[in-house]
Amino acid sequence: GCEYKASWYSDRACVTPDPTPVQGCRVVDPDTRYLYDLTTLTLSRDYYQTTVTVGGFDVKIKANVCGVVDCGPDIAVCAQANGKTISLGKESTVTTELAPEKGEVQITYTGGDTSSHCLEGKSSKIIIMCCRAEQDMKILSVSEGDCLYTFTLCSQKVCQFSPKAVVSTQSTGKTLTYSNGVITLTYKNGDVCSRGDIRETTIKMVCDHSLSDVEVEFDQIKETSHCVYEAFAFSGLPCDKEVLSQCEVAGYDISALALTRGNYYASHNNFTFTINACRGLNSPSPCSSNTAVCMRHGVDQGVSLGEVSSAVLVYEDSSLKLKYRGADLCPGSGQPYLTIITFLCDAEDNVGSPEYLSNVSCIYNFLWRTKFACKDREEGDSCTIRDTQSGAVLLDLTSLKGTYTINTPGSTDSYSLAVCDKLPDSECKKDTAVCLATQNKHVSLGLFESDTSITNTGSRSMTTLTYLHGDMCVQGDGGSTPYRTVIDFTCDRENNEAPSHVSTTECEARMKFPTPLVCLQDVTSCEVVKDGHVIDLSSLSHYPQYLVSNKVELDGYIYLAVCQSLLNSATIPCTGKAAACLTRNSDSQSTTIGKVTGPLQLGPDGNPELVYSGGEVCPSGGTYSTRITFLCDRDLPSVPYLVAVEGCE
Repeated sequence: GCEYKASWYSDRACVTPDPTPVQGCRVVDPDTRYLYDLTTLTLSRDYYQTTVTVGGFDVKIKANVCGVVDCGPDIAVCAQANGKTISLGKESTVTTELAPEKGEVQITYTGGDTSSHCLEGKSSKIIIMCCRAEQDMKILSVSEGDCLYTFTLCSQKVCQFSPKAVVSTQSTGKTLTYSNGVITLTYKNGDVCSRGDIRETTIKMVCDHSLSDVEVEFDQIKETSHCVYEAFAFSGLPCDKEVLSQCEVAGYDISALALTRGNYYASHNNFTFTINACRGLNSPSPCSSNTAVCMRHGVDQGVSLGEVSSAVLVYEDSSLKLKYRGADLCPGSGQPYLTIITFLCDAEDNVGSPEYLSNVSCIYNFLWRTKFACKDREEGDSCTIRDTQSGAVLLDLTSLKGTYTINTPGSTDSYSLAVCDKLPDSECKKDTAVCLATQNKHVSLGLFESDTSITNTGSRSMTTLTYLHGDMCVQGDGGSTPYRTVIDFTCDRENNEAPSHVSTTECEARMKFPTPLVCLQDVTSCEVVKDGHVIDLSSLSHYPQYLVSNKVELDGYIYLAVCQSLLNSATIPCTGKAAACLTRNSDSQSTTIGKVTGPLQLGPDGNPELVYSGGEVCPSGGTYSTRITFLCDRDLPSVPYLVAVEGCE
């Protein structure tokens, strides 16, 4: 077949006992004497979870830190697929080690299930690294090798970790060290404590470019062991020279995405990407502070995919893009790596974080959904509405522009109405768009003004045009307010009728204008019944297009519409009523990979499914098609993911 497959997790597709955390998972850095109590990362439910694709099957991974998961007694990490559970390590075997030069804490579990090539049992290593709040407590990547599964876990609770000193000075009672943006100051020989111990305090000061050299913000102070104290603080004093880049273009400003503490993370297979926007990476990081995008394979040294000094923010092809050129060279071409981050508006007002999309010829592509890439989602004038992100014309009522006369049955009153314009030679005042003629007078019911525009209230099938500032109207309480007129454009596929007067109440005239122009085109049913319950995905059709996140390698991007055709634009140049469109990076060409051919239905696995077929001719025979499976998830954002490409499917 020639079909693309996408899985879409959404709360709109929806119809264990607590484990006991184990105490004592603590480790002390022998150089700094910093105590890491990893039991604070133990989860009592839900655990650290992710899903990976192995051999075409989704495998669910559950892991805990210094605790067990609900996969069986003493199991700390497990994999689940097709109803089978495999232990990847036992909690009772836990060992903990520090990687000071990388700013990490590592946990290893052994004693998992055996297999023909893992006679001593499978094991797991969890690498815990510092991250920002929005990615806290998340598994970033998973890799496998020689029966050892390696996980990269993101947590703010290890951000106090300091790399081993490369600069050190000592004097009586105190030690000062500096490394990679962290100053550690240790004071000894304090007052005598209980049991005769001598008090000791360590201050760890981490770079924060938003603060000056004399500003210090203390995050926490705690007693790490008996009469030994630690303070953790931010300051501008430990910072290397700050490297910034352009953050504004074409009316967009993404400077709020530039982190002064922590970094953003993305992952793909066993690669972890450390990223910052318009600013170098913050310590600790596997690359230098001038690097803005750093790639790391497992526990290997970091590779620079982008230097902040090379950053260029552009608005091209109807998209906001941040481009970085790396300091390291790509082995295949001998040229520097290139990173392109494409920003999309997040209508749910989230800051967001970068997502890995693809790597083609050493050009790494990431997608970042964020509120800082938003302008007004829709921009209207008197007769059209455009999507400000893609430039697509969402609605065009220009063909209705003109003057109409509405007679009132049983009355001599009549209305003169202009659509998207003012009335020519009106008996009412200047710029009137709606004029009521009675036996005695003419009354302006609204003006056509420079900011008059049509608007949508939820979808294109609910479209209105409002004229304000007509003549003064006396209200029932004796007060007065200007007349206004609201024209409701309603879907009528059979007729393009003239407007009619519906009512005039509380100084507002209401008109109705049936027209096929506001009807959704190439629409199919977006409802399906499962186990006696209706699953309605029609709310997903209110947005004209979705960009698919890639979980498999793909040269380019896929755009989807839900239960309708895509709107043609500079971003989506597919023609022929495409409902799924593939735009390739390599040659900028686009291919229709499916059209609306049937309603939402239940697939073989019982989940709601849309099948778009009848795309362009597939090189291997037949035509392209796209299959979208909607899966229930109340926590994840409603975003489609590409999970498989089979031939041209």
